[in-house]
Amino acid sequence: MPKRKYRIGLIVDAPEVAKWVQDLADWANAHPAIELVAVVVAPTSEGLLDKLFRLESKLLCRGNGYRSHAARQPIGAVAPLQVEAVHIDRVADLNLDALVHCGRNRSAERLADVTRDGIVSISSDGFGEIVAGRAETAFTIDRVRRSREIPETLFSGSVATALLYAWNMIALQSRAFHYLRLTLERLAAGRAEAIAATPRVSTPPTAGALLAYVVRTGQRSIAKMLRRLLGQEFNWRVAVSEHPWADCRFGEARVVPNPPNAFLADPFTITVDGATYLFVEEFPYDTRKGVISAYRFDGAEAARIGVVLEEPYHLSFPFVFEHKGEVYMVPEGGGGRSVKLYKSASFPAGWREVKILLSDVPAVDTLLFEHDSRWWMLTTIQGDGPGLNNAELHAFHADDPLGEWTPHEQNPIVMDAGKGRNGGFVRDSGGQPCRVAQVPGFTFYGAGSAVYRIDELTPESYRETLVKRVEPSFFAKLDGTHHLHCAGGMTVFDFVRVERPRRPGRRLLTRLVSRRMDAPRGFEPRLTESESVVLPLDDGAAWEAAG
Repeated sequence: MPKRKYRIGLIVDAPEVAKWVQDLADWANAHPAIELVAVVVAPTSEGLLDKLFRLESKLLCRGNGYRSHAARQPIGAVAPLQVEAVHIDRVADLNLDALVHCGRNRSAERLADVTRDGIVSISSDGFGEIVAGRAETAFTIDRVRRSREIPETLFSGSVATALLYAWNMIALQSRAFHYLRLTLERLAAGRAEAIAATPRVSTPPTAGALLAYVVRTGQRSIAKMLRRLLGQEFNWRVAVSEHPWADCRFGEARVVPNPPNAFLADPFTITVDGATYLFVEEFPYDTRKGVISAYRFDGAEAARIGVVLEEPYHLSFPFVFEHKGEVYMVPEGGGGRSVKLYKSASFPAGWREVKILLSDVPAVDTLLFEHDSRWWMLTTIQGDGPGLNNAELHAFHADDPLGEWTPHEQNPIVMDAGKGRNGGFVRDSGGQPCRVAQVPGFTFYGAGSAVYRIDELTPESYRETLVKRVEPSFFAKLDGTHHLHCAGGMTVFDFVRVERPRRPGRRLLTRLVSRRMDAPRGFEPRLTESESVVLPLDDGAAWEAAG
């Protein structure tokens, strides 16, 4: 006899629903263990945020993946039955295991009394975070049951806050509904457990809050447009310190001069045959496609070896490590939708692909390291939907880097936009691995770094503790920092200023005027792959004064 399916109903405001609700219904209809029995309509009047969402959707959700999410769609075609929420007896006769609340009418929560597992819903704000300029928008998946007076939280996470309310809600719901589906699967399997978290509360905004939203969003939009009109770029740079990361004197570090017309970021070092090499993302402003470049340190000088790895898509985050006498690299190549392992054929310039570790996955900023007789991979997988999805850190383990990788049982081990993306790797004085996380700013990528010591890492568990924060205050007028790495007692990190690079050759006036006039250092024409130059490391204090 086949096992009984888990019977659910959806509570909606109207027969026309948002895309994520339609997708949820399609998913439930196709699921082998879940049955969508009915849609329960609980009408409610349109609030101020509904009007704001509708207005912004018509005017501003025309691209960047937002268009399909902005329109409402009829759900009748996928629902076998529609019931009005006021008919409690009819809902009770459906013999539901759970109701999924996809609307705003909270009075419908009284229907929890006629289901076995209560009502499951996503709780979030999405508006207050924009007004306050918070970098993250949090959400919880909560359950209301007749046996409990207060909701219990089954899942908690956050996404990066977007500039506009409509954008923020589309990005939020796209990810939150993914975890809602996972929560329903756990409920169907009897494995859903409450966690220690506070349910999110959304309150209708006041007229003053709406005015503040309009004013601040306008100011932020104008500032962004002015930056573009002035030709300002995020000019990332890399610095090196001879001190271990825990005692690093960031303000005394020496700066590696940027190549002509490009920036450097995501530094990693490795020592081979007594010499220390630096591998970095090099981002040429003309092509706007990152490549991997290498330098060799020699006292107070950095010898630029040149571009050592290039693909048809953007590359960055060149994590390098040694294994059984060979040197390997795992660069970020999100454009290739895979995690690829490269092996040095003629170090440091020759690299060849030896294995695809993960395929058909938008993974970024991958770390590989050995811990407790296993190899571990920590990588951020950018989930479906628009917006900057840097919240979901996944773990995999293997017996060998070239072996088969098994997903962690708790993936994602982190679902937090404030720390879900890697920004380097260090070890503490006792050799314990520490993950460096990128700390975002409000609609800004790379506002700071944070070091988390990995306290527990097994195939079934993960636990980490914050041990250090790095703020962009070590040089004057910095706008951010997002990477830290330490190997052999040498610490490398990056930092950014928003400034206007000169691009020689673009205009006649540019060619006629002295290239030194008001030009930030390092914005001359890009070096070719074959060129190798020796550049003195800038003294950090001197660079700060020049800025």
